[in-house]
Amino acid sequence: MNTNRNTAASFLGTSDQIMSFRITLLLLSYLFVQGCAPSLVSMDRSELEQLKYQPLIHVVHYPPPPLVAYTSTAVPIGSVFGPLVGGFVAHGIEQAEGEKLKKQCSLEDPSLNIRDAVIKSLSTVGIENFRLVSELLESDELDALRSKFGDSLVMDFKTRGWQLFIVPLSQWTTRRYPVLYTVQARLIRLRDSKVIWLGYSSFREEDDAASTWDELVESGCALLKAKFGQAADTCAQQLTDQLLGKTSVGK
Repeated sequence: MNTNRNTAASFLGTSDQIMSFRITLLLLSYLFVQGCAPSLVSMDRSELEQLKYQPLIHVVHYPPPPLVAYTSTAVPIGSVFGPLVGGFVAHGIEQAEGEKLKKQCSLEDPSLNIRDAVIKSLSTVGIENFRLVSELLESDELDALRSKFGDSLVMDFKTRGWQLFIVPLSQWTTRRYPVLYTVQARLIRLRDSKVIWLGYSSFREEDDAASTWDELVESGCALLKAKFGQAADTCAQQLTDQLLGKTSVGK
């Protein structure tokens, strides 16, 4: 009886189970984010028209959540703790991997480009009275916004999640990593604490368009930046359409 061979086979089987569990965990995380998507608030046409005559609309944004990057580096660590606990430990490591990738590639929060694109689109319908607030705000609670901006109008943009996760069947072949990105935007009338518009958009790259890790990070991460740029463009258009009443929900 070859004990070493049986032990190796057992470890490989455990590793496959862990990888499958972690993929399931990430997919459940994605579904959870989608399931927790906020209820959209459509913009009243009269409210939209009145925006042209407002003295100032403060435009703010917040620190993005950690970038999550699914890699194989956490598999041995996960195997030490078992599939369940190891899966959650590995998920924390994948956040660290994502933040390392973010630094390596000098990735910026896509919500900044979305903000600029939405404001540019609104200028074409005569709404131009925006003031960009450069500092990141820690809280999006209405009381916190009111303490800073008084009774003004505020438009805010907030990244809800951004990820690179593995195409499930590619874990045993050439691993490919689709991009996932979700964002929320609001128009808030602080005078009466009313959210007069809330938009939400999600971008999920198709599996057959996903790239390998090496492809994503080569040439200064040009492809990865382009993919998050595509996500920003798509979400900006969806949010603009929602705000202007052209559609009710982003897909």
